[in-house]
Amino acid sequence: MDGGQDAHQDAQREARGRARRGGRWRGRWEARWDTRREVLRGVLGGLSVAYAVVFLVAALAHAGVAFGGLGEPVIVPAAVAETLCGAVVLAGGYGALARRPWAWSGLVYTHAAALAGVLIGILALASGAAPTTPLTILYHHVIAALLAAGLAAAFHARTRG
Repeated sequence: MDGGQDAHQDAQREARGRARRGGRWRGRWEARWDTRREVLRGVLGGLSVAYAVVFLVAALAHAGVAFGGLGEPVIVPAAVAETLCGAVVLAGGYGALARRPWAWSGLVYTHAAALAGVLIGILALASGAAPTTPLTILYHHVIAALLAAGLAAAFHARTRG
């Protein structure tokens, strides 16, 4: 080997040594995951705030407020449940956006709690305990899918990091 190759191999060894943290190998992929994890935290935090707004608008609709001619039947338990779901996901969004130490756990728990509330709403609609409209059915199914996807992403990031 010539001097150029030896210098190159020494530089690679030194880079690998710097990449090792806490006895665990931290290569290029782990560093990329950390960056993606930070982006995911911001995205899930922003989406959580958006979900909170949607939940609070739905709560107002079930309290009797009509938006642009779209009125929903007054269902007080649904208004209460959607207000609670909105407050819960808002707390999770705050934790993520403010980079609190509990952010990932908060995102997991708040998405799970809100998803549970939405699934109870879907069961109430399916059992006939609440009046249904096409908008209500669409809303519940879309928000359930979004919350489930967010829960999966937050859980994956929490267990990976």
